[in-house]
Amino acid sequence: MSTKDKLLEALRGTYDAQRDADAQVQKSHAEGKAKVEAAIRERSRELAEVNHGMTVHQAREIATREIQAARAAEHAKADRERVDEAVRDIEARDRDSIAADSLRDKLRALATRPADFDQRVAEEKQRRAVEAAANEG
Repeated sequence: MSTKDKLLEALRGTYDAQRDADAQVQKSHAEGKAKVEAAIRERSRELAEVNHGMTVHQAREIATREIQAARAAEHAKADRERVDEAVRDIEARDRDSIAADSLRDKLRALATRPADFDQRVAEEKQRRAVEAAANEG
């Protein structure tokens, strides 16, 4: 394939990687559908064997509903897990934001203190220690 043809296909959106991805999606979809169909056949065979008066069609309908219900339950569970993970991510982000706000407030308080604040605090502690020593003696 010439460079010109490759460029034209890329501009049209039909390039090899896309075709490969589409083929992979189609293949996995077909495999999934085949697995579901096999499960339905197996379950309908079991139902027909257990219930001797049941027709194959009735057994297939019941099996189809059971399999669909099981798949819906799996999808719902996966959705709940995705939502729970999203909530945990949001809560973690909120905690980080609160921690950052707290740190920002502490830095702001530190930056707005007077320059001689530490010296005044040290002098006050020393004065109290001298007074306490004088009161004891």
